[in-house]
Amino acid sequence: MIVRVKKCAIIFLAIVFFAGCVSTASLPNLRPDGEAAEKGKGEFVELNNGTIIDGDITKVSLATLLALKKVGNVTLNGTKYGYKEINAFQKEGKYYRKDAYNYFNERIVKGKINVYRSFHTGQSVNSKGMSHSFSYYLHYLQKGDTEKVVAFELKVLKKMIQDYEPAVEEFNKYDALSKKEKKFKGDNYLDNVIYTYNNRN
Repeated sequence: MIVRVKKCAIIFLAIVFFAGCVSTASLPNLRPDGEAAEKGKGEFVELNNGTIIDGDITKVSLATLLALKKVGNVTLNGTKYGYKEINAFQKEGKYYRKDAYNYFNERIVKGKINVYRSFHTGQSVNSKGMSHSFSYYLHYLQKGDTEKVVAFELKVLKKMIQDYEPAVEEFNKYDALSKKEKKFKGDNYLDNVIYTYNNRN
């Protein structure tokens, strides 16, 4: 009986966890703009003090760079730089910046509002005990290049665009959608909010 209760509890927790991830995954799947890397630059690291050091990032794979938090180091031109010293880096033609939670995320939109994302995988267990793998993105926002990179939330985006009325109007169009409409085409509206703000004069 105890074993059965434990099994049911595990399944329930997995379902709750999966549901939470589905909710997270339903955040806007914002489209990369293809211009998010630093043009004309190869691999580099940017230190917390703003110093940019060009060179090939060696001995550390991209997967390792993204997986570790607060520990380890990057070897660049024979010199080691600790993860705590690094604010951003560019590798394999993509730009990554540390968020407010000390993880690196890929920048997918560059502009007055920068958009970042990180890729995640998970696993859930159904009522029959069968496991199911799934993947999702988490998105982050940054106003300008000096503010902190923070988790995407509608209220955060709304606050960021308050100083530009055309973007506010686009956000209101999104806000006026029904719940069902937001699910199926809301991403396009939010893309347009950010695009409008980023293309202001």
